[in-house]
Amino acid sequence: MFKVISAAKSWDGEIDLLIMGKNTADVAQNAAKIKDLSSIIRLDGNHLEHLLAEDAAKIVEMLSDSYQVILAAHSWFSRNFLPRVAAILNVSLITDVLKIENNNVYTRSIYAGNVHAKIHSKDPIQLLTIHTSLFDACAKDGGDAKVIKKRFTSTNESDKLEVRENK
Repeated sequence: MFKVISAAKSWDGEIDLLIMGKNTADVAQNAAKIKDLSSIIRLDGNHLEHLLAEDAAKIVEMLSDSYQVILAAHSWFSRNFLPRVAAILNVSLITDVLKIENNNVYTRSIYAGNVHAKIHSKDPIQLLTIHTSLFDACAKDGGDAKVIKKRFTSTNESDKLEVRENK
């Protein structure tokens, strides 16, 4: 997370951190102390304890109108839900970014890391996963971000209770 925040500083703008899950109050308060963050967007609920890719994608979609860049660490979870976000938003997902340059130009590895490719994106929203080993970590304290709590209703049908009368 600290290295993704450093990568986000490549753009001149505010940096927000999204926290999704169950009992996230303490995590959000601790994250608010991270330097360079403007706000912490916190979604909390019992249905988010075992976060599904469908729910994560829907949450990012709901929040995407406010952002031009969405970053995540290149992890198994981001590789699961971000392709869904890309499809919903009709933008390209640029994965495993090694270097961020000006004007939406990125370097990423291909062919099992044997070749580096430069990619220029013209999408209205830049959706990226960051190869964190090549970025320095940001300062873990010295920040004073505001925590914003938002609500989300699960997209998982098993989380919804519907009562029907038999006729």
